[in-house]
Amino acid sequence: MLNLRPPKDLLPWLESRDSLTQQLQQYCHEQVSVVVVSEKNGMPDAHERRLLNLPFRSGVFVRQIRLMCGSEPVVYARTVVPRLSLTGKERRLRYVGTRSLGALLFAHRRMRPGPRELTYVEAGSRLHSAAIAGISQEAPIIWGRRSIIYLDDKPLLVSEYFLPKFVALIASLR
Repeated sequence: MLNLRPPKDLLPWLESRDSLTQQLQQYCHEQVSVVVVSEKNGMPDAHERRLLNLPFRSGVFVRQIRLMCGSEPVVYARTVVPRLSLTGKERRLRYVGTRSLGALLFAHRRMRPGPRELTYVEAGSRLHSAAIAGISQEAPIIWGRRSIIYLDDKPLLVSEYFLPKFVALIASLR
């Protein structure tokens, strides 16, 4: 039976409304980098489609990255942007590359965050496999947080999952 409660040490990170990249910069002593896993057009997962209230077969732009603390991957993030949201100034979301998306979002004058919710992915799911690809440490559950963010009233879904190495690091600091 899986424990469906996040680790106590992880709760402040899961519940924070601040930019995760900025928080990690303090924690990792400025040694935070972004590794792009992929940036491409695609189809949303069923739960992403429901959260974004998209019609069936709606295309999206998907950005998948890892946030690194030094040389260690500590966060897997997946951003899903409906194609209809990629108009005007928001077209630049396709070209973020290794820059922090959080910095871009928090600097946007007309950014409005939606409710944040705790989430998790279980071993065997497609999202779990993507999160731990190439990482030697296993975890039956990876905890994360997600929210819909509006830029000029255009929605995008940001999901951030804390990888096993990060959970171990923060637990060791107790």
